Amino acid sequence: MRFNELKRNLGISQRMLSLTLKELERDGLVNRTYHPTISPKVECNLTDMGVSFREPVNALGNWALDNLAKIDGAREAYDEKRANNYPVQYKSGRRTKAALCI
Repeated sequence: MRFNELKRNLGISQRMLSLTLKELERDGLVNRTYHPTISPKVECNLTDMGVSFREPVNALGNWALDNLAKIDGAREAYDEKRANNYPVQYKSGRRTKAALCI
């Protein structure tokens, strides 16, 4: 895919996508090809190792989806337990100074 196609499909900032692709290239998972044309373009594709990485990533994603309700329940239980043990005041989604000292 071309860089801008990836950017549109992922809904990610240009900077974050560029940094991530460079790291994936460094790790051997992605090939990046720069074409020095008028309107330069960069194409990206998975290496053989990148293709082999799809299976464990898909398995992890499926596990997360399968356990989403349990994860949400655990978070709610944790938050409730913390609220009962340490009353925390929230204002506009931020903890107060007192809450940060806990």
